[in-house]
Amino acid sequence: LRGGALCSSPSLRSGHMIGGMWLAHPNFARRNFAYPRNVRRDTHYGTGQKGQEKYKYNNSKCNNIMTHDDTVDLIIHTDVQLIDLLLAHKKEYVQEFLRENGFRFSGTKEDLRERLLILYKRGEITREQILQRLDQLEGYGNQHVYLFRIPEHYIEELRDQENVRRIFEENNLGDVYNHYRPLVFPEHPEVASITHDDDWLKIRWVVKKEKTQLLEEKREIDEQNREILTKKYIIRKYRGVTMFRVSLISGDAELLIHRLPQGLKYAQEKDRYLGYLNEWFNWGLLSNINLYPVISRIENSGEVRTRNVGLRTARGSHIDISSPSRTTGIQEDPDAINVRQSINTEVGNRGNFYWLPEKSNGVLSREIHTIIYPDRISFLGECRGGEVNYVLGRVRHYLP
Repeated sequence: LRGGALCSSPSLRSGHMIGGMWLAHPNFARRNFAYPRNVRRDTHYGTGQKGQEKYKYNNSKCNNIMTHDDTVDLIIHTDVQLIDLLLAHKKEYVQEFLRENGFRFSGTKEDLRERLLILYKRGEITREQILQRLDQLEGYGNQHVYLFRIPEHYIEELRDQENVRRIFEENNLGDVYNHYRPLVFPEHPEVASITHDDDWLKIRWVVKKEKTQLLEEKREIDEQNREILTKKYIIRKYRGVTMFRVSLISGDAELLIHRLPQGLKYAQEKDRYLGYLNEWFNWGLLSNINLYPVISRIENSGEVRTRNVGLRTARGSHIDISSPSRTTGIQEDPDAINVRQSINTEVGNRGNFYWLPEKSNGVLSREIHTIIYPDRISFLGECRGGEVNYVLGRVRHYLP
């Protein structure tokens, strides 16, 4: 068998998905490792009745995993998924991971994938190393960030490291206090690490998230002359990483929430994680900083290119001004400028900004795309920690 994992069940047939495992055909080429596919099927009847037929494959249906010491092919499903999650990030980030661990890093992404699988099989790269790198990559970028200012009396309590350690131990988190717990796909948010020193307290959670992609849609007439619509979806798992961090020097704090697979229920997510903090520290639900006055100040700062700005008039009307493309700003269109200047320049309730590297004093090497809402900042696309820190610092700079 090549490119899959063998599940010891009497119902196995090569080329089929069983229990979340892909069982490949014996003639499957060695270099082409199968991507696991979890498929959901929803059936709806043309009469308006919703069909009850749903299938969702998962690993729980297959418990007996057979391994083979001499081939790379039989790597358990979850670990293949972790490698593929790493490869879903920019190629340069995967190459950095290989280079920092002392391995060859040239080649295409398919070359890198095969190399990672071989290194993992040999034990030269571990699951924990992959997870730690994923936590680093997924903790920044594609995040919605809420800003806070923690009262000084709370900061004083957090500076007492023995007291903070005791609090986490009482909440069964002593094993992750200044330690790392490798979490793969926990069903509910779990703390993966707590970093605490003289300067920072950082708490990182991991949770399994799923997004669906339509694979096939088919209409047919059944034996009772009913029209049936069948849709098949690929269910893709990924790890959502959320981090709360507070500076014990300044009291500035941020909650970085990984982008949700769908919807905009970020306030609900924010309250969930603030609830965890309240359980530990009795802070109540912290109030995030209002960014409404920041938006117009950043727009007029010269540090960004404005792709789009949403305006709200004194009487509550909403006006939206957008540039013709993401490579141009509304500042480059005289007509757009005239419209913008006809409205109070202090007004702005959404800013779609590209932070310009030439205005960053050498901190940025590329543009960073953000949307600033009155309550939070959205980072679009992958970012490095230093890039996120720079933008958040500039946003705080423009606070009243």
